[in-house]
Amino acid sequence: MSVDPPTCEAMRLCILLVLTGWYSLFGEVTCAALIPTEQSSEQQPSEEFILSEDDWGEDSRTHEQRYPGDVFVASSLQETIRQVDSSITNTEKLHHDEDRIRTPFEFLERLHHMSPEARKEARAAAIVEGTMQLVLERVREHNKDWVAAGDMCDIRKAISPAQRDIIADMSGCEQLAVAANCSIYKYRTADGSCNNIDNPHWGAALRPFKRFMLPKYDDGWNEPIGWEKSEYNGFPLPSPRQVSSVLLTSSETEDDPEYTHMLTEWGRFLRHDMEQTATAVGCTVLASKKKILCTDTCDNVSPCFPIAVPDDDPRINNTQKPCLPFTRSSSMCGVAVGDTSNPDDLLDREQINQVSSFIDASMVYGSSEHLAQSLRDLTTDLGLLRVQPRADVSSGLDLLPFQEEEDKPCNQDPAGGDSVPCFLAGDSRANEDNRAIASHTVWVREHNRLARVLHGLNPHWGGDRLYQEAREIVAAEIQHITFSEYLPKILGPTEMEEVGEYSEYDPDVDPSVRNSVAMAAFRLNDAATDPLVQRYDQNYEEDPAIGNVALRDTFFAPWRIVKESGIDSLVRGLIGSPAKLATPRNVIHEELTEHMFALPGHAGLDIAAITIQRGRDHGIPFYNNWRDICELLLAESFDDLSGDIPDDDIRQKLADVYGDVRNVDLWPGGLLEDHVTGGRVGPTFRCLLAAQFKAIRQGDRFWHENYGVFTAAQRAQIGRVTYARVLCDNTGVTRLQPDVFVRTDVTDMVSCDNIPGVLMEVWKETFEDSDECHNPDMNDCEQICINLVGSYLCACQDGLVLRADGRSCASCQELYPDLVSTGDFGVYDNQCFWFSPLRGDRLTYPDAQESCVLLGGKLAMIKTAGVQGFIEDFLRTNRPLDEAKYFIGLDDLLTDYFAWSDGTELGDFTNWITEHTPYYRGNYGVLLEDQQWDLTRGSVTLPYICQMDPAD
Repeated sequence: MSVDPPTCEAMRLCILLVLTGWYSLFGEVTCAALIPTEQSSEQQPSEEFILSEDDWGEDSRTHEQRYPGDVFVASSLQETIRQVDSSITNTEKLHHDEDRIRTPFEFLERLHHMSPEARKEARAAAIVEGTMQLVLERVREHNKDWVAAGDMCDIRKAISPAQRDIIADMSGCEQLAVAANCSIYKYRTADGSCNNIDNPHWGAALRPFKRFMLPKYDDGWNEPIGWEKSEYNGFPLPSPRQVSSVLLTSSETEDDPEYTHMLTEWGRFLRHDMEQTATAVGCTVLASKKKILCTDTCDNVSPCFPIAVPDDDPRINNTQKPCLPFTRSSSMCGVAVGDTSNPDDLLDREQINQVSSFIDASMVYGSSEHLAQSLRDLTTDLGLLRVQPRADVSSGLDLLPFQEEEDKPCNQDPAGGDSVPCFLAGDSRANEDNRAIASHTVWVREHNRLARVLHGLNPHWGGDRLYQEAREIVAAEIQHITFSEYLPKILGPTEMEEVGEYSEYDPDVDPSVRNSVAMAAFRLNDAATDPLVQRYDQNYEEDPAIGNVALRDTFFAPWRIVKESGIDSLVRGLIGSPAKLATPRNVIHEELTEHMFALPGHAGLDIAAITIQRGRDHGIPFYNNWRDICELLLAESFDDLSGDIPDDDIRQKLADVYGDVRNVDLWPGGLLEDHVTGGRVGPTFRCLLAAQFKAIRQGDRFWHENYGVFTAAQRAQIGRVTYARVLCDNTGVTRLQPDVFVRTDVTDMVSCDNIPGVLMEVWKETFEDSDECHNPDMNDCEQICINLVGSYLCACQDGLVLRADGRSCASCQELYPDLVSTGDFGVYDNQCFWFSPLRGDRLTYPDAQESCVLLGGKLAMIKTAGVQGFIEDFLRTNRPLDEAKYFIGLDDLLTDYFAWSDGTELGDFTNWITEHTPYYRGNYGVLLEDQQWDLTRGSVTLPYICQMDPAD
């Protein structure tokens, strides 16, 4: 006898009756034949579940035999929902208990604080995972034949696709998996969705990390490395604490000979823009009805994955404390839930990235619309972010706003006084230490500075537009600083050549952060962090009033910013002191492996051990596997690593700790490699980081260099951005080095007056909107109509200019056909610019002037920031770097002043690199491709640029 399989809708209804307690009243008759249960599997003959050949494939086995876990789904789902919700409730009660004893582990949990949106996702995923694990346990217990077949970890063989779909539905996963409704947005969304129109979830917040390589889990889909297996390749897997103590921890520091601590800080600040994991939605043991915290158990029981303390630990007596607490990261709903039509189409456990993967300043603005709105100052229509006005004791500038929680989770001044709440920022990790607070404060100030400038240029813009335009510029500035100032120092010049120049947006590139980058390759700042936080005065010496302070005393201590230092002394300390140099013999200072978040009566955490355990939790394959995909020698012995880890003692320690070269974790393996030439990472991390940053750049539709995001003039100005200028504009620092990542003697630092800035005039909108373009009786434009106040203006698409009739368009090649074969044309502001050929006859300055007149124009004069930006951008894109100098015109320059005849000062939008001034007779203007001007004289010959008169 065979029956048709029950419909999904009927099964969902019946399971809902079970979960809500109404099954006994309404479900027994209608659902008895639909939902297999433990009891029904014993009482009903198996023939009732023989599969229909048409609908379920050719299989003579009963349904129970084919999917032995189905009979346990309903009860397991009900029990798991109770466990997960109980854990969440218990955790929330503990966090709000004012009498609780705070521990370092609580601060670690706050670094992975979950947004409400992430909490929903994590709860649903925890229910799915917990249900399936419980089903597997019950199958093992009741079906000895199935266990003997070796399938006890295979979800695909234990639970039918239909039942897996029901688990997804009842847990809430299917409700969360909604398709994004995308329009063509002018600005980024807060969560990064809809950046890619065809794949709107790529790079968005609350999406899974992606992979360069398939994950490695002990059970093939969920359990982390080391969960149950004690031996790999014939050797026991060492405790992460042992790896940290023997291979990574050092009591010494070595100064980086080239770079400042600001390089370290920028790396952390940038990483917080790109990734944030979420720990388990509840931190109490799911399988227990009691409030057992992960700090209370040394058993691997979900969500706890404690770190064993070895017998010979240098600090911790393992007879008193045999383990360090650790909570697993939350995963996405998609784990092991697939299409019912394809039972093999299932996902391995993948963790949540709470923030967008793009370099979009999400750590400033937040990665959800709710958080973004809560950070805005809506008391005005100026597009500002909330601040505490003039609260910085060092400069009188603004500080971040405070969180409005009744609970005060941050540390307080041991001397007493008014309590100081945690600061509120776009990222929950802003309060991690005082250096992080300084970085966040600088960029909130930068947003508000830009919004005010934009308001002055465009007083007709409303608050929303001012906010979005300033946000767009801030993201572009961070992108440019990252690729022009930061990455070359990390990856080295050879790899930056491989990364190459920006080409164009590629919608086929997924920019999502890869798990191996988030958990290993980009966790560099810990190894380059100095244990002492320098707080310098205006002479770049230790401030005698407040002094330097140990890093451990700045963890979650915003009170020091408010009461002691403000921001300026920290910024000077970051740019005036060296980074810690990470070497194979001196990887991470013990401040972070022995004293992380230490509290009175509570020993600190070990950041190295936590990071290694997090990698195992995330299923990151071993180090040797990554060498293979990075085209390095696949090691068969530890001596095979000698090309990248040449120190014999280090390789011997690796062998002593791991036993087999195939067992080495990725993060310590990568950190122990010698740095590549000119970089601060080894070849493995260089490989992974280069691939990741290329993907982020190419897969971002709003990348600042992508056509249409900014105008050519605006792109040119973004290209002038330096972190030094940002610090000058937003702190009380008045002298610093032009590249704040490079160590510089105080005597060689320069005034902020000599640090070039962005020319904001290129963001001025010329015309306000009106409706004339919609009037067919008025609008006779061939291509584009621009509204004026009471009128309209015709314009042309990029690369074309208006003819003399004011309505039709033509290319410069059409207007000046005799010049097509001898040079190159560019268009700016409805004017053709002709760039003389590089390989032709070069002219002296007077001959170049005369040539332009004969051709129908004049030697181009750069009288606005827009013209300068256009010319610089054209040369940078179309001419080789070795042809850097071009004649430009000075005809309209006053002879006695550094200004044009209309009064516009050159100093407002140029950067002269000579002390000679134009009023010296015989000097000629020269534009250099690196965005600087110079003056020359005499008979030098150069290529030149003609600004053509309107022609038809």
